[in-house]
Amino acid sequence: MKKLLIVLALFCAMPQVVWADWFTKGETLVYDVRLGALKAGRAELHYAVTPKQTYAITIRAWTDGMVHKMFAMRDRIVAEGQHAVKTPFYSTAYNTFMNESHYKARKQTLYDRKKGQVVYRNLREAPVQDNTLPLLDGTRDIVSAMYHLRRQVGEIKVGQTYSLPVFDVRKGYTMNVRITGREKVKNKLGEFMAYVAKVQFVGEEETTDNVTVWVSDDINRWPVRINRKMAVGSFTADLRAVGDAALEVSAPVELPRTGEIKIPN
Repeated sequence: MKKLLIVLALFCAMPQVVWADWFTKGETLVYDVRLGALKAGRAELHYAVTPKQTYAITIRAWTDGMVHKMFAMRDRIVAEGQHAVKTPFYSTAYNTFMNESHYKARKQTLYDRKKGQVVYRNLREAPVQDNTLPLLDGTRDIVSAMYHLRRQVGEIKVGQTYSLPVFDVRKGYTMNVRITGREKVKNKLGEFMAYVAKVQFVGEEETTDNVTVWVSDDINRWPVRINRKMAVGSFTADLRAVGDAALEVSAPVELPRTGEIKIPN
């Protein structure tokens, strides 16, 4: 489920819904999430930017109904950074709050461009220790890297692959986004023509390529569908609502956009 959350960041749109100024005004995208054919819950992707050109991208995901009884989830990921003319979506901090049944996590990664290093912290450890690792030039967190591609890539072509260095919590990867075709996608917002993007993460010890994102061929580039295959079954997220950064989304009270999440022991 974690990689599904992380990859909630490439994009698609309806012709009658034009949100092309998302970069300067912010935006909120809301998704229905299914486990196979079973309704599992919802997810939100919220992007906000300040006049000083700092940004925060917040992903929240939660289960409900029957799936919540089997697998309770209250997750939040927050990617923060700074925009510049040549380096939009340049990461400064990446925080993960995970509360998934018996799995609890609170992790932080800080990006120090001047020193060329990242600092990783497991905030549930006592005492908290800083783990320092080298930072390659141009490296972003995974969420910011997806937004960077959305902002920078011009014409999308089938067969093309876009690659960026990324750092996920405490490991470095090369993120490859390969465009394999175009398909129609239908969900609660309507019918869309979308590019099919296969997302692959290549590291020194592992390679994962179990995520597919359907990305619009219009100006907005919202993801209308994201699918993550697992050992058994798959998760699918379908876009159901779009708004600006001020859009209020009904989410569990214990999972706010900002502030601390109290994770049970």
